[in-house]
Amino acid sequence: LSILAGLLAFGAVKGWRAYKQNLGESAAVLFDSVEKASKENDAKKIAAAADVLKAQYPASAYAARAALVSAKASFEAKDADTATTQLKWVAEKAADNAFRNLARLRLAGVLLDQKKYDEALKLLDEVKDDAQAVRVQDLRGDIFAAQGKLPEARAAYKAALVKEDARSPTRQITQMKLDVIGDDK
Repeated sequence: LSILAGLLAFGAVKGWRAYKQNLGESAAVLFDSVEKASKENDAKKIAAAADVLKAQYPASAYAARAALVSAKASFEAKDADTATTQLKWVAEKAADNAFRNLARLRLAGVLLDQKKYDEALKLLDEVKDDAQAVRVQDLRGDIFAAQGKLPEARAAYKAALVKEDARSPTRQITQMKLDVIGDDK
């Protein structure tokens, strides 16, 4: 009896893996349509392909990647509404926390462009990833600078500089931003 139970368990695990692999392969095929539309630089086709992937394979990494690609193309096409919709989907529904945090950062940038400063700051508070700490502080500084809150901007830029690798090219950009608003030492 225990041998039979072991064989059944083994079969179930093997079947589950095959099912998951098939799902991944199907999602990859759909993601290919996103990449093709991306090469054509057609934001509407990219969004449509991403929406299909999100509907059929919402838990796949491909769905999150497709939505991020769509958001970028839409933003570049001056379609902030579609970019926002795609980024919100990733921020709320992506299975991987890294994708959710990346979407929150990008969405905060879109909100900054739309002068929705409080929403952008609130979104940055939701990013709980040490790997993104520098980007969070730098963007927070940009938001405060746009609001004219220079002491808060300085503090955010300084926090970004403390966490940033000394050899990073983005460190120089953050330092330039701090220099522009004036370092109130």
